[in-house]
Amino acid sequence: MTQATKRILSRSTFPLRWYMRFETSDIGKRSSHQPRHFPARCPFYGFRWKENSDRLFDQGNSECGLEFDTHDQCLDELLGESVDYDQCPLARHYHSFLESAAPFIRFCSTEPTSGVEDIGVPFEQKLEQLMRPNG
Repeated sequence: MTQATKRILSRSTFPLRWYMRFETSDIGKRSSHQPRHFPARCPFYGFRWKENSDRLFDQGNSECGLEFDTHDQCLDELLGESVDYDQCPLARHYHSFLESAAPFIRFCSTEPTSGVEDIGVPFEQKLEQLMRPNG
């Protein structure tokens, strides 16, 4: 069993039917640093949460911003499915946290350099832009 499979199966909060979608031969073939694939309907796709911060920064790859500790690739993408916030088991798992923290979460295009800080896009605005039917 690969490390990625062990990590996924250790999440006891996810429904068993979700695990049944896995082809164990496909798990672990791709790293978290794959190029992005669009369209991705998730605000956390390609972003990383900076430690002790309310901001996520664009990483230019396919990692999941909700993978706080591991910075792994998006699980839906790893499984060959389309990236969709509404279908994401991690987004459902963290729903209460995201709902209460939404006014404070911001998505920034770059990390701060030379004193110039990107104020970022608020979570609710980014989510609304991504989830619109045509864009």
